[in-house]
Formats: sequence, C-alpha cells, structure tokens
Amino acid sequence: MVKSGERAHKRVYRLGVDLDGVLGDPVVPTLKRLQQQGKGRDLERRDITEWYTEIDDTNISAEIENNLRDPAFVEAVPVIPSSQAVMQQLWKEFHVIIVTNRPQETEASTRQWLRTHFSTKRRSSRGHPCFHQYVGTRKRGKLQVDLDFLIDDHLKTVKKFALKRGTALLFSQPWNEKLDDEEIAQLLREGQIIRCRNWPEARETLKEITNMDEEVRSS
Repeated sequence: MVKSGERAHKRVYRLGVDLDGVLGDPVVPTLKRLQQQGKGRDLERRDITEWYTEIDDTNISAEIENNLRDPAFVEAVPVIPSSQAVMQQLWKEFHVIIVTNRPQETEASTRQWLRTHFSTKRRSSRGHPCFHQYVGTRKRGKLQVDLDFLIDDHLKTVKKFALKRGTALLFSQPWNEKLDDEEIAQLLREGQIIRCRNWPEARETLKEITNMDEEVRSS
C-alpha cells in the first residue's frame, strides 16, 4: 500500500525486441551471397514481399536460416537504421528482452554482434548492453516469455502475441506489407497490433501506449 504523500513507483514494462528484421537486416547480405552464386541477380530488398519468396531453386527464408549458422555472416549483419539510437533510450525506460529464434550454434556470435552494436559505448568492451536479457526462443517460442509488449516483423508472431499476451508492434518490412489474414487486419483496427514504419515511430508508439496505461492505473 502506498502511504499518504508518497508516489507510487512507475511500472517498468517488459518489452520484447526481435532481432532479425528489427535490429539487424539479414536479407541484404543474403541476397548478395545468392547473387554471387548467379541466383536472383535482379532482386532487391524491396522485392522480398513474402518471407518465403522463391529465388530460383530456393527461397529467402531457407537461405537466411542457412546463413545464420555461419558465425562470419552473423557478425557482419547490417544494423537497421535508427535502431541503435532508439535502443539507447528504451533500455532506460523498459526492461528490454532480446527474443530471437536464431540457431543456437551461433548464439555466441549473435551476442558478440549485440555487444558491438547495442552497447552504451558501442565498439567498447566497457559499454553497458542496451538491453537487460537475451532469450533464445527457437524451442520455447516467444509467447512463453513474460512480456507486456513485443516488437517483431513476423506476421504470425505478432498475431499470436496480440491474441494471447498483449500489444504487438509490427515493424514494417516489405515481407509484411501484404495482409491476407482478416484476423490480423482486425487486430490492427482494434489497436492490438500497431504497425510502425521505423524505429522513431516505434518509440513514440510505446510512449503513447504506456502513458495511456499509467493514466488508467492512476485514475
């Protein structure tokens, strides 16, 4: 119970942040590798409008999965624009948990990539990580992690989260622009899923949601 004259502590929300397609972009280097093999020569990132986009005798999802087992590939994945600056802010405001389905065999490389790009002093071993936990969800699934909000680019994942856990922020990518699922469309209309076009928009959305929740809790 809060005593008279004392202010209740502001709730610290648990924010799940996906890695691929949200913090890092494995699509561009995967296309580059394929084109070096003579496949998908004319394809660009914007052409990957489905997660299983076919490229000659393979598809982009299978190729990314294969590449993510290569430590050299993992360590060279480019960073999504503005993610570093916003994560520097979010880890001070939320309990940030990295949730990823990446292969376990390259987890050490993934953690090193995060230390390199998402620390308070980037590229310094003395920097503090801009997140509080790292959870590999390949076996357990993201719904098993205690989260209030989730930022993810996978349509099925945000749908499941919105239906069973809380508000999901759909991080816009070419492969999630097309909506064939009426249930997802309805969740978007109801605000259970909120599409964010970039990282600054994601941060503003989180501020609005948490402010509204705090107002309800204090009323």
